[in-house]
This record gives sequence, structure tokens and C-alpha cells, in this order.
Amino acid sequence: MEKYKISVIIPVYKVEKYLKKCIDSVITQDYQNLEIILVDDGSPDNCGKICDEYKPKDSRIIVVHQKNMGLSGARNTGLDISTGDFIHFIDSDDWIEPNLYSDVSQYFYDYNMIMFGYTYLDERGNILTKFILENSFKGVVLNPTAWNKIYRKELFKDTRFPLGKIHEDQFITPIVYLEAKKIKLVKKYYYNYLNRENSIMNSDRGEKEFHGFEAFIYVHKYLKDNNYKAEFIEHKKIEKTYAFNFINNKNYNYRIKNFKKLKTYLKEMEVFNLRNFFFLILCFLLPKGIRNKLGNFYRNYLKKYSFMRKLREKI
Repeated sequence: MEKYKISVIIPVYKVEKYLKKCIDSVITQDYQNLEIILVDDGSPDNCGKICDEYKPKDSRIIVVHQKNMGLSGARNTGLDISTGDFIHFIDSDDWIEPNLYSDVSQYFYDYNMIMFGYTYLDERGNILTKFILENSFKGVVLNPTAWNKIYRKELFKDTRFPLGKIHEDQFITPIVYLEAKKIKLVKKYYYNYLNRENSIMNSDRGEKEFHGFEAFIYVHKYLKDNNYKAEFIEHKKIEKTYAFNFINNKNYNYRIKNFKKLKTYLKEMEVFNLRNFFFLILCFLLPKGIRNKLGNFYRNYLKKYSFMRKLREKI
């Protein structure tokens, strides 16, 4: 028996078409020391029944039925009952390669987090892209997905995913990455991510689209409070890019309607300031065609303002 136990946490909700493939990819792993936690998150279809059918087939399977709490709530339930040394989250419409755990287990003694590549596919099985993230704080902020990483359980001792957020990984993964300190990147593609047209991330988000701002602010405050100076500077650049792209891609009525809300987020991100004033005016008030034409002016302004600010600091 392998030394380290892996708790595989699979939140389950409205995926009966894909669930068996997901579970089969775990129980057939050539690494045996697993705890497979299936959390039926109040799924209205046959997912709960499928989970129950698998339980007597494999003693490593634990099934939990709960009222719907969302992806974060289901993951948190899995964390609460897990007994493994390491944690891996899998979305229930995805699947993993059969040698994932046996290959990465060689790093369990020396590292607290192991990251690996993934393949992005559509429902017809076409490969859309293959991706291996950069082993850096910037890389994790830009690609904060929880499922292409395996974590030492202690990293989640006092950490849980925020309920009701569609950017739950964006809140947690960058912070866990910093806490882990010892991270190994394995440059192989072990995780298969299915891009479904009706998935949570591809549906109408409504008010939840602002959760991205909330996640950036959450990490922003963590970095500031814990004196991560270099990471804070890097994160600020990404925050600014996210904020500007978000606003720039919205129509005029949306920007005006949500001005107060967006202004509040931008202030908390420390983006709503003099240096960015002209760009914010462009984003909020002008049609997109004109904004694009004036983009060079804004870029030149930023360079000039940045130079003047540095000059004043030297004086």
C-alpha cells in the first residue's frame, strides 16, 4: 500500500451524462491509496442514485447527500470529512489520466503542492487547447483553477471556499499557493476539462459577474496585510488589467447603470485614482469605437505620468 492517502473530492450536480466517466477515471487509477468522496449537492437528476450505485462497488468511496450549496459548499463538505494526507478536487464532468496519482506521488514527501497540465476539450471530444501553467504567483493568479493541483491537507486547515461565488478558485488558490511555499510543477497533461455550453461558467452570470472583482480585492487585502510586497505589485498589475478589460467590454448603458458599484470596487482595488483617471473616463463615458481610437493617447499619458511621478520621488 502506498504511504500517502489522497482524498479525491468530487462535487456532483446535474452531470448524470458525464458522472460515470469521471468516477471510473478515479477508481481505475494505478495508485490505490485513495479516499473518493462523492458529494451529491442536491442534484435533481439521477446523480445521487449513480453515486449510491458506485458505493458498494468500491470500499474507498464515500457518498454524501446534501441540500444544494453550490460548488464551494460541496468542496467544503468534502474537506470537512476528508482523512487523506493530500487533497485533489475534480469537477464531476471531467476526468483524469490513469497514471496521475502514481506519477505525482513521488513528490509528496518534499512538496506541499503539485501542479500539472490539463487538456481542454469540447463535448465532441475535440481538443481546444492544452495548457501548463507557469510555476509562479502570477501564473496561479492568471490560472487559479483548483483541479489541476494536488494539495497537502494542512493547507486547508483554516481555509474554505467562499459560498455562492462563481470565482471561488480565484479567492483561494493564490493564497494557498503562497502558503504552500514548496511547489512542484509536473509538465504533463493529466487532467481533462470538458467545456460544456450550459456549464456554470458559460451561463448568464447576472450579479455574480462582479465576484471576479471581489476575489481580486480579497487577495489584494491578504497580500497587503501579510506584507507580500513583490506579489502585491504583480497582483496590482493584473487587477488593473482585469478591471479595465471588464469595463471596456461593457456597453454604455451597463457602465452608467453600474457606475457606483464599479467605482466602489475600483477604489478597493486602488485603481480609481489620478493616474488612471483618463482611462476610466474613456471606459465609462465614450463609445467603444472612440475609446479604441484614443487608446494610444491613454497609453502615452500613462507613460508620461509614470515618468513624472518617478521624477518627483527622486527629487
